[in-house]
Amino acid sequence: MKHTNTRALFEYWNRLRGQDNAPRREAIDPGDIKWMLPGMFFLEYNGKEKFPFSLAGTELCDHYDAELRGMNMCDFWAGQDRISFAHVLQSVIEESAVGVIGFCAHTNQQGSCNMELLVMPVKSPARKPPRVLGCIAAFNKPVWEGNDAEKITSQKISSLRMMWPAKETADAVNIFSEMYPENLEKIDGNQFTAVKHLRVIEGGRVK
Repeated sequence: MKHTNTRALFEYWNRLRGQDNAPRREAIDPGDIKWMLPGMFFLEYNGKEKFPFSLAGTELCDHYDAELRGMNMCDFWAGQDRISFAHVLQSVIEESAVGVIGFCAHTNQQGSCNMELLVMPVKSPARKPPRVLGCIAAFNKPVWEGNDAEKITSQKISSLRMMWPAKETADAVNIFSEMYPENLEKIDGNQFTAVKHLRVIEGGRVK
């Protein structure tokens, strides 16, 4: 994690969960992290590739010039990036994984901004859809800030890392955005499995 906001939210989430795979939704107190709220979001899981926003901070709504509540976050990506992003969110829900995605947002006026996205599991109350907690942080001032004519029209994944912090011998994987065959191979003695257009290399313990 490169951005101070993503690191701070991860540390807060990690502290709340204790020895569990994930913290409970009701344990998250907005007052504890109020300075991060504008860039934070919650997603619901409503089925394969269906992850609508249940809550989105004002900064995120400004980024996309829209009220994000109810919108499917998977729709923000195209082609293989959409498949990869959906795979990450599925792993968050099913395996209590944590995903960190670096991406570049592009605008209709050829502007761009490098950003970092964090997604983590949250335990929902009984009979409620599973939730994902996350945030998006920009590394530089977005070119569309203060310019109503400039809007995000596309975004492209540049890096992706996944972790399983709750595992005693936590597996970490580094994923690189490039086209690879979907089979099992070995590189430099490390076994990896292909996830669509991403290569997953089995790593060591996360400290």
